[in-house]
Amino acid sequence: ILIRKAGQKKAANYFCPRLEKTQKIGEGSRTNFDSAWLFPALMKKMAATALSASLTKSDYVLRANFALVFFVRFPLAFATFYLALSCSANILNSCGFINQKEHCISMFYRYDQLSELLSVKAPLLMLDQLTVNWDAMTAEGVKMVSFNEDVFVGHFPDYPVLPGMLQVAAMSQTCRVLFQKCSPGDGIIAVKSLRRIKFRTPVTPGMALRIHCAVHRKNDDGSVEFEIKNRVNDGNLASSGFITLIRRDEAWFNPPPNLNPCPFLANPPASVFKPLDILRYIPHRQPFMLIDKAYGLEDMNSAVGYKNITGNDPLIQAARPSLYPPYLQIESGAQLGCATMLSQPQFHGLIGFFMSVDEAEFFRPVLPGEQLAIQVACEPKGTFGIATGHFMVGDFTVAQTTIKFALVNAADAKK
Repeated sequence: ILIRKAGQKKAANYFCPRLEKTQKIGEGSRTNFDSAWLFPALMKKMAATALSASLTKSDYVLRANFALVFFVRFPLAFATFYLALSCSANILNSCGFINQKEHCISMFYRYDQLSELLSVKAPLLMLDQLTVNWDAMTAEGVKMVSFNEDVFVGHFPDYPVLPGMLQVAAMSQTCRVLFQKCSPGDGIIAVKSLRRIKFRTPVTPGMALRIHCAVHRKNDDGSVEFEIKNRVNDGNLASSGFITLIRRDEAWFNPPPNLNPCPFLANPPASVFKPLDILRYIPHRQPFMLIDKAYGLEDMNSAVGYKNITGNDPLIQAARPSLYPPYLQIESGAQLGCATMLSQPQFHGLIGFFMSVDEAEFFRPVLPGEQLAIQVACEPKGTFGIATGHFMVGDFTVAQTTIKFALVNAADAKK
């Protein structure tokens, strides 16, 4: 009655409900109304639309619900609750929070909410915003790419480009939010595998990376495969692929007991390449130089290297629980493969750009205090290279992958 007396236009200028979405999906999804009312100039159009539609619809809702009360003789308390619920749904529908055609609710997450939900922080949190359609099981994320980000100091100083594996990080984080809803349960969400990850357009500072994620299939072991497509400002496809997630219990994150020495490093090749030696072949720099030592780069069939995993590394500190993320494991292997290829005389002066991760599978986490040993076998194909990587901690295989990269002239890369 008050709204009718005030008039739709006047009410729109003074009142507008705000839907505050502060929930953790893993602890139970909640949608709460803020008791505060926002003041003039805030979403006037939305308020006017909501009030207009709700006034029209409320007449029908009231008639229908009072008829239900009189004929079925439900208690007054239930009737009151049912009326309030129906009117609230009308207002939400009119505001656009509920899509009437698809009967779905869209949830919006801010950067700080995503950081808390995913237990990831800078520099590895690759989502600035995320909107999830729970009914369709799709998600739309946004990552604004800025030259001020530390990663561009090391990738690359002369021609900054967002690492392909950080695009995979954005994919993985988007998938994890969906996974918590479509596969509820206990345990820590982990990446099981990557498949057909392709990088098509370089992502450079000043671009906006838009991530679209959808459930592709659910597997018998409880894992879920997602299909992801990343696009940049002009709509061009930047990257795409499939990621499979699964829940692991806490015991999975315990280091295996009585590990033996890694066979790769038991009798390494004679030639040794320290970090400064490796930097002669690849353009990566700190903080995105992810190989600590390499052996036998001259042999494309069995180059060996390793990365020491320490809790002092900002990349390790960015995730909880602390670990070396799967996508960075692949990046370490790619850097070793590129260094192996580019150390060959015929490829001097070229730069390697990630083209694809054909497949990758992860068997256990890599934790602080461990040494990730990598063996790569590279095969040149014209201006492209194919590398297979075998990753071990001690004598335990933690991951395997096959990747492709393009060999590009440095001058062309700068253009």
